[in-house]
Amino acid sequence: MLNVRNPYTGLYDYAFEPTDIASLDATCSRLRAAQPRWAALGLEGRIEILRRFTDLIKAGPERLRDSAVADTGNWASGQAESNLGPRLEREVAIALTAGSPEGWSSRANGFSAEAQWVPYPLVGNITPWNSPVNLAFLDTFHALLAGCAVIVKPSEITPRVIPVIAEFIEAVPELADALAFIQGDGALGAALIGKVDYVCFTGSVPTGRKVLETASRAFVPVSLELGGKDPLIVLEGADVEAAAISAVIGGCVGNGQNCFSTERIYVADSLYDDFVDALVAQAR
Repeated sequence: MLNVRNPYTGLYDYAFEPTDIASLDATCSRLRAAQPRWAALGLEGRIEILRRFTDLIKAGPERLRDSAVADTGNWASGQAESNLGPRLEREVAIALTAGSPEGWSSRANGFSAEAQWVPYPLVGNITPWNSPVNLAFLDTFHALLAGCAVIVKPSEITPRVIPVIAEFIEAVPELADALAFIQGDGALGAALIGKVDYVCFTGSVPTGRKVLETASRAFVPVSLELGGKDPLIVLEGADVEAAAISAVIGGCVGNGQNCFSTERIYVADSLYDDFVDALVAQAR
């Protein structure tokens, strides 16, 4: 069993049984076998199924919201965690306007080739604790819309949301064939990498480096989202008061633990003193 700390009390008051390697292998095999059926539904068919899934959450978001709040200790974030419908619609809009691959063909020495879009059969998505639902589905929606099957390994720090998500997934059988969540720590994430065809990872730089090294040994392509040193740039002509408000919100929201939080500020010399005064006032 893995014990989990309550962010409100500091006590270890929750525990879960991690997915073992045999179960991981079985889940990967099941998803691989189902992926051709998922891809054969076509984009419109996959959109319809994913909308059924988000509609179910919209109709009864309380358990998902409450479990996310319990996981993160963040009420505002927990409220947003149960609102997956708008995120899906944004990804659907992108998918519907993506068109087809650029016309490309080649013929040489009696052989011909042309460009095609072919989904990776199985995508592994390793996701962080600070937004355990929305960040789990950011890359997952992309991959599912493309026709991939997806297996998600969320952070072991925020496991309370996983059984709730799993219930919503199981309520849509066609989606349950193509999507699964597993539970465990970094060792399970490392084991997952060699069993999938593509890895998406969101998290820290040190762990991202480990993911890249492990994936490179297995020749598995990787997408890494490791946060950054995100700048706010205040140019001449800017509304200094509005910029100061944005700086404080951007730097402090989520205790500054968002991957897109404001971490550097560049200010035009002519506005510098006024901006610092406004920033101090907002911080106070």
